[in-house]
Formats: sequence, C-alpha cells, structure tokens
Amino acid sequence: MSPPVGLLGAGLLFWGWHAQLLVLAVPMAVLAEAPRHVPWRWEFSDRDLNRLSDFTNLLFAGGAFYLFARHGPHGVYAVIRWMPVALFLLAAAQLYSTRGSVSLGSLFLSVRRYQASGMQATAPRIDLSYPYFATCVVAAGVAAHDTSWLYPGLLVLLAWSMKDIRPRRYPVRAWAGLLLLAAALGFMGQWGILNLQLTVEELVLAWFKDRPWSDTDPYRSRTAIGHIGRLKFSERIVLRVTRLDESTVPLLLRQASYQTYRGTAWHADQQAFRALPRGTEPGSWLLGEHTAGGSVIDVAGPIQRGRAVLAIPGGAFRIEGLPAPVLRGNDLGAVRLDDGPGFISYRARFTPASRRDRPPMPADGVVPKPQQASIERIARELALRNQDPGTVIERLGAFFEEFRYSLAPSSELDDLPPLAHFLLHSRRGHCEYFATATVLLLRAAGIPSRYATGYAVQEQAGGRDTYVVRARHAHAWALAYVHGQWVDVDFTPAEWAALEEQEASWWLPAYDLLSAAAFSFFRWWSSGNSDVTAPWILWTLVALLGLLVGWRLSRHKRAAVSAGHRPGRGSPDARRGQQSEFSRLLPHLETSIGPRRPGETLQAWLGRRSRDTHSAVLREALVLHYRCRFDPNGLSSRDRERLKALVDAWLAANARER
Repeated sequence: MSPPVGLLGAGLLFWGWHAQLLVLAVPMAVLAEAPRHVPWRWEFSDRDLNRLSDFTNLLFAGGAFYLFARHGPHGVYAVIRWMPVALFLLAAAQLYSTRGSVSLGSLFLSVRRYQASGMQATAPRIDLSYPYFATCVVAAGVAAHDTSWLYPGLLVLLAWSMKDIRPRRYPVRAWAGLLLLAAALGFMGQWGILNLQLTVEELVLAWFKDRPWSDTDPYRSRTAIGHIGRLKFSERIVLRVTRLDESTVPLLLRQASYQTYRGTAWHADQQAFRALPRGTEPGSWLLGEHTAGGSVIDVAGPIQRGRAVLAIPGGAFRIEGLPAPVLRGNDLGAVRLDDGPGFISYRARFTPASRRDRPPMPADGVVPKPQQASIERIARELALRNQDPGTVIERLGAFFEEFRYSLAPSSELDDLPPLAHFLLHSRRGHCEYFATATVLLLRAAGIPSRYATGYAVQEQAGGRDTYVVRARHAHAWALAYVHGQWVDVDFTPAEWAALEEQEASWWLPAYDLLSAAAFSFFRWWSSGNSDVTAPWILWTLVALLGLLVGWRLSRHKRAAVSAGHRPGRGSPDARRGQQSEFSRLLPHLETSIGPRRPGETLQAWLGRRSRDTHSAVLREALVLHYRCRFDPNGLSSRDRERLKALVDAWLAANARER
C-alpha cells in the first residue's frame, strides 16, 4: 500500500528539522514526492536492486564505523540520525522503478540463498515506503534537541498516514477522538515506563553492588581479590603513555583506592563523587593543591561506553587536554569520566608533594575480625607496634623478600582464609595478596593505609619515552600515610613483570603492529584534525556516489507510466477512497435483503442472495467497488466504466422483475 500524497516528503522534512539537516532533507523530500508527477520510470531488475541493496548495506556499515569512531558509544544515536540518508538510495530506486516494490531477496541474503538452491521459487515483494517513513520518524526522535514539538508533530504524521485507511462507516470526529485518546495514553505510558526503568535500575544496581561475582561496577566502587589476577593473562593494550620529561619509570598509574576489606573484596563505601573545578585553559581540570613544576606524562587509550575511571599518577594535581562535560572525583583520589568519547587522550601533571586524597579516616585503620588473628601474629613477630613508619616499612620489606610471585593458586587446602594461607603457609601469590597483606599489616602497626589499584608503566614501545600498558600490567599496591602525605608502598616481588612477559604469545608482535596502527588512527581522529579533513572526504564520496548512480541510470531503459496508474495524478476517479457507483445499489439491496448487521461485510451481506440470478453481476461489481475504495491506484477509466455498466444492468434487471 502506497502512502498518502506528501507523507514521505513530510516525514523527511520532519527528520531534517529535528536533526538540523534540512539542507539534505529538502532535496530528498522533493525527490521522494516527484514520482507522483513524472511520466516515466526505470526498468530496474531484481538483480539491480540486489546490487543497490548490497551497496546500501556497505554504505551503512561504513557510516556506522565512521560515527562510532567519531562519537564512541554514543555513535549509536548518530547512526540512527543518519539512517534516512543511508537508506535513501534503496527507497528512491523503488519509487522510480516500474515494479513499485522490492523483493525480500534484495534485503536478505538468506532469501537469495533459498532461491539459488531452489528451496524457494520466488520471493515475496514489499513496499518500502512505510518502513522508510517510520525510519525517518524514529531518526527524528533520536536526533531531536528540542522535543517540545516532537510528539505533536509525530501525532500529525501518524494521523496523516492513516487517513486513507480510516473506516468510512464511522464519523471523522469519532476517529479523531480515538486518535487523541491513544495519544494521551501513549504520552502517559512512556512517562510511566521511563520512571519505572529508573526505579528498577536503582534497585538492580543496589542488589548487585556487593555480589563478588558482579561485573556491573564501571566506577570501581569495589574490587575482589582475583579481579586483577584474571587480567594477567591478557595481552590487550589498554593505554599508551608518553613521558614528556625525565619523570621516573616504572611508574604507577592509580585508578581507585579502597578503605574497607570484607570477605575477599575491598570497598570504597559511601564515597560520593563531586564535580572537579575547571582550569583556566579549555579541557583542563584541577585535582588538588597546585604545585609549581612537577613531572608530565601523556596518557591515551580507548574507553568503554563513554565511562571510565582515569589512570593517573599519585600526586597528580592537574589534567589537561581532556574536553568533557564534567569530570568528577572522590575523597580517595579516584577521578571518573561519565560521558566521554570512545577514545581519550590527556596530559597529567604530578609531583610527590601534591595532595589530592583526603587525610586518614577511621576506616583507614581497621583490621577486619576474620584477619585479625593472622595479622596480629605477624605484627608481633616483626615487632611493628610503636615503631617509626620508616622502620615499619623496612621490616615489612624484609619480611616479604621471602615470598614469591605466582599467578597459580596454591595446591594446599586448609580451613584458613585465603589471605592467612598466603601469609602463614604458601607465601606465594600475585599483587592483590601482597597489597592486601601490606595494608592490613601497616594498620596493625598503627599507620593509616589504603588499598590501591591501577596499572604499572614499564614496557617501552618504539622509543625511549613511549610505553604501552597492557591488561596484564594491572597492579595493586598499598598507600601509607607517612609524615602528612600518602605514599606508594609496593612489596610485590620486582620480577613479576618479567615472569608475566615470559608467557607472552608468539603472535604478540603482529598484534602490537595492528594495535599501533589503530591507535594512530583514533588519536588523529580525536585530535580535532578530522573535523577539517572528514567533511572533505565525506563530500568527495557523495560526489563520486552521484556520478556512479548517474552512470548506472544512464544505462537503464526508461518506461512511460500512464496517468491512470500514477498515484496522486489523473482524474478524481483514479484516487482511492472515492465513492463508487456501487452505492446506488445499497437502498435496493436493503429492501430485498434487509439491513446490514453491525460489523457485517458487504460480501457476507450479499451472500444472503447467493441464489439470485444476478448474483454474478453483484460479485463482479463488488470486486470493482473494493478496488475503487481501497486500491492505492484506484480504478482505470475502463474499469470505472465497467463498474457503472454492471450497476446499471443490475438496476434495470431488478426493475423488470418488479
């Protein structure tokens, strides 16, 4: 069924208005409505439409890659915004073709395979007009910045799309009233669903928060022992770091720190994030007390779904070159990004004298009851009580020299908690065990401490000042409050990085090469240079596409279309929904058959006179009447004359019988 006159054009203009793309929508609307007023069509074969559909899919995939690379996770909204453009060629091909429809094989490769294998002789055909109109409406809703007129405009377009299929037996005011009722229910329904979604999300996140197997915490409010251990087997490059001065390497980049140890997990309880103040330069953010000088590094890498906890050095007091709506931080030094692109690059300035973490709180001195026995035992053996912090750290360093680094779990089994087993028996484990034990032993010695997680920068890549950070470089260590400031304390055996590197895959050089190429592309893309280059590339592709389409159309035969078969043209009799001559029979039929029952169709009503000698005339007239009322192309002049002749013949025969 073809849409009413002007509906496709109105849908395109509605999309262009809300997407701020009227410069494209206006010519597209003109082209979409022009077939109603031109006398020719192209004779496209199904093979031509298959090729055009494949090209449309390729164009859509390329555009999706472009938009996801440009906007990150939010690229899905940009993809929907541009869908009317990506699908326009296929829709226009149908509008200007002699077939007036598209085979399902053009849209689905599976249908083509069925046809090629002989499992399906012919594929059904569909009219893309209404699906394309729906695409325009959805794209307008996604792209709309000002939604005050979105819903009213949507109602007008929907009423317009249904006006030709409105049952004529009901008055217009009843149809309009039901439409307004549906609009009101729809508005209240979407408002209720939105609020229900927000409520359910809060309940689900609250329930999942403390589950040790949960991975729904993008802001690192908790971390269980074993979380970092799972990353140790991944070669994936997550960050690239460039040293911009003579800063010390290896370097620890902290993402989060924690105070409370429960079970086998560390928690950052009740640590609200607050918006950080902006610096004077665009994209700069102030993290702590400003300090003159300091070291500088550049950090870059992809992030997931636009949300991330930034990896920054301890003592960082300023971040530069990170344009974002807002950057938030908490009292434990974590800095999070809520609405970022898919790739970020920023510069961090830091110095040991900077203070961005809150001074010690009561939770920074608590040793949990399940661990108190083993921790107190070792603290007594090492005589950690009432010692200077430097002495405590020195004795702990000597104690952990007897331990070994291992990613394999201990084969010994007993009833001790994992941490006690690590300290008293196996004396081997990975960084999470060393960091947890260090924090609790420092607390037992009276030194406030916290558990920190992040990455270790230590693997050079192609230059003296360039480093890659892999997932297996994820690390945990302790923070100790010594002489008025937080300092990093890490007793994980120094050979841990070398041991992990020995397990590297043979194909790692090839992966690194591809990763470096992707990194260079995305860094260029996010640098702002693409804002100048990309439009030229885009319009060059559009020009080449126009030349290609023009060349292909010049090689196809054009066919004339009669006015009687062109929607929206010709005499009023060609328009669908007109009153037909069949209405002249209704008073006579009601006299002979009786009134129609509520909901009874004309065919069922006339079936009561199935033995009438003139029933064949009525059946043929009824078929033409239905075509006159509901066929998108209406009746041709010849068929209209046939309907009139049938009605006249039946009336004349009925008069003679009387």
